[in-house]
Amino acid sequence: MAPQFYWFPVSPFARYVRFFALEAGIELEVHNVNLLAGEHKTEKYLKEVNENGKVPALVDGDLQVWESHAIVRYLSRKKETPLYPNGDIKQVTIIDRTVETLHNRFGSAAVALFFELVAKKLFTKVGPDVDIVKKHVASVHTHLKDIENLFFKDSEDYLVGTSFTLADVYLATYISQIMFVNFDLSPFPKVKKFYEATRKRAAFVESHTEAEAIAASIAANPDLAHLKEIKLTL
Repeated sequence: MAPQFYWFPVSPFARYVRFFALEAGIELEVHNVNLLAGEHKTEKYLKEVNENGKVPALVDGDLQVWESHAIVRYLSRKKETPLYPNGDIKQVTIIDRTVETLHNRFGSAAVALFFELVAKKLFTKVGPDVDIVKKHVASVHTHLKDIENLFFKDSEDYLVGTSFTLADVYLATYISQIMFVNFDLSPFPKVKKFYEATRKRAAFVESHTEAEAIAASIAANPDLAHLKEIKLTL
């Protein structure tokens, strides 16, 4: 029986796992959890899926796994994949180092920007603070510039090394989060080229189609009319 995967498509943490699993050819039985309806806070979910009341989460037999990085590493141990080659300690450490760097810098900034522009209004009914948005935009710019300078050394197509890895899965997923609010990647040609190529991969398309549809409906939400007014440039 395939592991049970619980996700909300707009969550980048969840899409990261889904993208990885599809790219690695790992079968999952997928369950959508509607965060806006509070499905992640039900007694059943807290008891049987994730006691923390968050997504993503994985249930494999009597094992419950949460936190996106932990889920990815668990799945990679169940099925060997060149995306995250556990048998090559040097390469997997380089990938770990890269993913952690991206997560602590760019990923955090991308999530913060999306929250301030979109999720904050949907979950709290409070609109964005323009000064906070400007701060997050500046942070995203700084981290994208760092990515341009620090990575793509061995290949212009991949962050590290000469093949597609978990690091690329992570970066593409979190770039997609800021693209939901039409962030301009043109000042970052390496990142833009990478993203345009990666979003054509079959696993990316399948793991992001639902999120893109939801993002389109969000953009049409009258409560989020401010998205057309706030500039995401420095």
